[in-house]
Amino acid sequence: MATKLSLLQHLSRRSFNGIIKRAPFSSSSSSSSSSSSSSSSSFSSSSSSNEQELQRLCGEFLRGCEEDAAEGGVGSVDLLLGREIAEIKLNNPKKRNAFSGRMFLDFEKVVTQLESWKEGKAVIIHGAEGAFCSGGDLDFVAKSLMFPAVGYQMSLFMTHTLNRFASLPLISVAMVRGPAHGGGAELATACDYRIFTRTAEVRFVQARLAITTGFGGATRLAGIIGGKQALKFLCSTDPINMSNGRQLGFCELICKDAEGLDITKVWLSDVFFKAPADIIGHYKRLTRPLDTTALRQRHLEESETFRETWGTDRHFQAKADAAAERLRSAAGQRSPPQSKAKENPQSS
Repeated sequence: MATKLSLLQHLSRRSFNGIIKRAPFSSSSSSSSSSSSSSSSSFSSSSSSNEQELQRLCGEFLRGCEEDAAEGGVGSVDLLLGREIAEIKLNNPKKRNAFSGRMFLDFEKVVTQLESWKEGKAVIIHGAEGAFCSGGDLDFVAKSLMFPAVGYQMSLFMTHTLNRFASLPLISVAMVRGPAHGGGAELATACDYRIFTRTAEVRFVQARLAITTGFGGATRLAGIIGGKQALKFLCSTDPINMSNGRQLGFCELICKDAEGLDITKVWLSDVFFKAPADIIGHYKRLTRPLDTTALRQRHLEESETFRETWGTDRHFQAKADAAAERLRSAAGQRSPPQSKAKENPQSS
């Protein structure tokens, strides 16, 4: 088989060109080695070349997502536009709102719609039925993403789309209820602010799976809580929750689960809505990091590192170990400590 990922034959060039023209993800200098045309990228010093290569790689990923949607992919990302506040709802509750191929497509469309919404002041992103987002839908991952080339395409696509989301002229808030794991944790970092309910748990679990963050989450986390603290939480995979979130400066306040959305709206209104929508947009632009080129370069480096760790034998083994551990936990059992196994080499 020429490729391990079957793709749709056609993709709307108008739709995808719009992605690149709206907020080109480019840097002054970036490069990566290439093993084949479908498995890696080569970003040159030319901004135009960067955009063309990004367009090609993201286009391939989008075709895979469209195929997933055409085959009945589950889940949705729903947008509700209010008078001043938009709500983005991640809706895949049976899988703790993990992203399917259809949801990747939906999310890009939602960001596109918000980029042309002139009346709004804020956007809240939250998950359905007791969870924020648990990363990628394992069914979609197993079917489409367990190869370094496609993992890299996913990383570039989501990093770019989240950069567009972060650049919206709106105050963005992640209302985190329940787990926000892996890619879900990265999604939370793309917002200006985070409000936790008492069950919120943001956990960067990637290190346990022998991979790195793929959506720009490590770079963004360091920008929120500082590099030293970010390094601790990325390597330890310890949770950020109601006990430490405010102290770290990661979340603004804690509320009851049932009140999360209402409290978030009240907080937005009290803190920000004295300003007209256009003034909010201006201040969002003026308070962005000055060196956006360096930020984009770091995001590209993060995607390159993700590509190197994704789909390797070690990644597969770590995923298998994690699945086995979940089964043991569900059965009320514990795995034997590593130290004891080493002390008794004859144990099996």
